[in-house]
Amino acid sequence: MRDNKVVEFYDKNSTGGALQPYIVGTYSTLLVGAVTFDRDGNLWVLNSHSPYALVRRTPKGVWSHSSTEALSSQLQVDKLIYDSVNNYFWFSGKENMIYVHDGNSRMARVNPNSGSKLASDVVNALVQDVDGNIWVGTNHGIKVIYDASRAFASGSTGQMSPVTCSNITITNGDFYEYLMAYEDVTAIAVDGANRKWVGTASGGLYLLSANGMEQLQHFTAANSPLFSNKIISIAIQPRTGEVYIGTDCGVQVYRSTATQAEATPAAQIYAFPNPVRPGYEGVVAIKGFTRDAIVHITDAAGHVVFSGQALGGQAIWNTRTSDGNLVASGVYYVFASDSEGSNRSVAKILVIR
Repeated sequence: MRDNKVVEFYDKNSTGGALQPYIVGTYSTLLVGAVTFDRDGNLWVLNSHSPYALVRRTPKGVWSHSSTEALSSQLQVDKLIYDSVNNYFWFSGKENMIYVHDGNSRMARVNPNSGSKLASDVVNALVQDVDGNIWVGTNHGIKVIYDASRAFASGSTGQMSPVTCSNITITNGDFYEYLMAYEDVTAIAVDGANRKWVGTASGGLYLLSANGMEQLQHFTAANSPLFSNKIISIAIQPRTGEVYIGTDCGVQVYRSTATQAEATPAAQIYAFPNPVRPGYEGVVAIKGFTRDAIVHITDAAGHVVFSGQALGGQAIWNTRTSDGNLVASGVYYVFASDSEGSNRSVAKILVIR
């Protein structure tokens, strides 16, 4: 679609038979479970209940199917992610199994309970984080594949992969438990700071630290404007940090504090609102930094009033000094760099009280 109008429509006929419909008697339907793009601009499509479950369209419009004969033609697959680190494709469906494909001819199975001490029955979500780890949302919490590069270490196609789906152990008072063990995790998204936004079937929306060990926020219909505690899907606009939350009662947007960051800072650091006008009691968002930059804000005399670290490519300042007092009117200078003192960037913020 382009400008809200259908530009192209693809089915068995317009793809040269690459997309195959599911046929039972006189009933025929094309079941497209999910789509994604790889680093070369190829479009990859999950074609459920087809002997060729993974289909590719090149940037030049050429359609073909990848060899996935090892998959059952009755398999329903509806979750697909591109592994940008290893150039693999990970997908799953209604059965308790994860599949990994190299885009050519190799395909392997991954048992979600291999390496896990907490058995699950359903894989609901897959996502790759900034470190290249694959996070798996199940009906019994979250598991993580840390050894994705070993997906095909077992050899021939169709074999069970040796990679493991590990639990994350957290502390709850004097007790240890597995991360979100009592939640049916329906969706996971990763923001610019590598934090995890986790949706559940009945427990609302969680924000976890990058390693999953710390719960940063928990939104429910009772403590926030969230429409419902049943989260269907989550998507993040990387440049703005906006989190799109799909619930069974509609879609909402939450402006997060983290944005996508590049290896080098933007040519111009952007702060908003700027200037900060009288009566404004919110925060100032400053974005365009290199990833997780160290940020210092000083007054005109060079005194440091704030020090912190960017979340991805964005830092948040509450216009207060480190001891909690509101800063006076004036021009404030923002200095940032990476942990090694390189990739420096500078900006100015005008505060009017």
